[in-house]
Formats: sequence, C-alpha cells, structure tokens
Amino acid sequence: MSKPKKAVIFYLFSLLLFVLSTLLINSIDTNPNSLFYYALNAFFVSLTVFALPSCFFMLQGIFTKNGHTPDFSLLTPSPLSLIISSLLAPLIFLLGTVLSSLFFSLFNLPPMEGFRPTPSFWAILTTCIIPSIAEELFFRGVLLSCWRCLGYVRVVTITAFLFAIMHTTLFSFLSIFMIGILLSSIAFYSHSVFPCIAFHIFYNLAWLLLPTHFSCSVFILVFGIFALVFVIAFLIVHLFRHFSKKTPSVQENY
Repeated sequence: MSKPKKAVIFYLFSLLLFVLSTLLINSIDTNPNSLFYYALNAFFVSLTVFALPSCFFMLQGIFTKNGHTPDFSLLTPSPLSLIISSLLAPLIFLLGTVLSSLFFSLFNLPPMEGFRPTPSFWAILTTCIIPSIAEELFFRGVLLSCWRCLGYVRVVTITAFLFAIMHTTLFSFLSIFMIGILLSSIAFYSHSVFPCIAFHIFYNLAWLLLPTHFSCSVFILVFGIFALVFVIAFLIVHLFRHFSKKTPSVQENY
C-alpha cells in the first residue's frame, strides 16, 4: 500500500480515537473552563490521538526492508529557522488580537473573553508544550509528508483544513486555517517539523500570557495592524528565502 493511502487510513483511525477520547473526557469532566480539563485533553487526546500513533507510524515507515528512510519532516532545522518561527508566533497572535479588537471597537461589541488558565508550569505543559508537539508530529510530520506527492497547493490546503476543523470554532476557523497554511508551508519547504513545533509552542504561550483584547483608539489599532503586518511579512519573506538556499534534496518513496 502506498504512503498516501496509509496516511488516509491513519487519519481516519486517529479521527475515531479523537471522538472516543473527547467523549471520555466529557464524561469525566464536563467543565471546559478548568486546568484539569486541559490536562485531560493533553494526556488523553494529544498523546493518545496524535503523538503516540504518529511516532508508531513513523517507526513503521523508517524501518523498512529496503532500508529507505522516508521524509517525515524530521530533518535537523537551522537555528535561524527556529528563531524566526519563534518570533513569528507571538507577532501573529498579536495581529489577530488587534484585528479582533478593531472589529469589536468599530461595531461597539463587547470583547469575547474565553477561559485561560492561570500561567504555571502545568498550564504551560498542558496547553503549550504537549499539544504543540503532538499536533505538529501528526499534521506536519505524518500527513503532510505522506501526501507531499499531491503537490504544494493541495497538500498545504488539505492539512491546514484538517488542522483547523479538529480544534476550532466557526468564529476562529479562518484564522486557524491561515496559521495552518503557514505551518504546512514551513514544513513543506524546510522538510523539518521542528520550526513548526517552535511556532506552535510560542503561539500557545502568547495566548496564555498576552492580552486577548486592546481598549485603544481606532487610529492606534490601525497603526498597530500595519506595523505588525510589515514586520510579519518581512520575517516570512526572510524565512522562505532562507529555505530556498538551505532546502536539501529529499528522496521521495511512495
């Protein structure tokens, strides 16, 4: 069986585990606004549904009879790609926060304040570190690598869409989908999931630590949007120029 077909079966199996794990968690703790709920998601969903199956799938592909090591986006990243990815994450989070603040300000709407756990070691572990590593191994490590033969546009769109629908609401779907496109593009061109993990960890850390709403004048919000877009665009262009110089030739085997 080819790698793309194996990845489809793997995704459907993981989706079944995701549904069962979610039902189990909701039967244990029905309050989503608690650190215990986040901990259950981290250990039962992130580890059981994403991380462990992904590691098992990768090991099955690496230890093949012909000795071929497929590309699971596990190549060693350059320090520059890790640094830029880590810087991009909080900037993009701030951009989303400023855009939503401008929207609520223009239409005179109250800000949407969701639950965030108090920053602590366990909060960082269960909301930032474990979910980020597990999800990137699953979406960018396994799915994107196995479907790479579909071409850049299709594989990036599909993995970003699956990434968005598995943990989002209708209101935030577009923003998470766009972040998924960026992460999938980074993994596609760098052949490394580690910059994506760095981005994901620092993005979740920004959500945990930074403000989710700004009560400023419209002028200041608009100025902040243009400034953030300029810096983010500069870093993204610099990052992909770096990839174009450093991207290795990776043998594909389907």
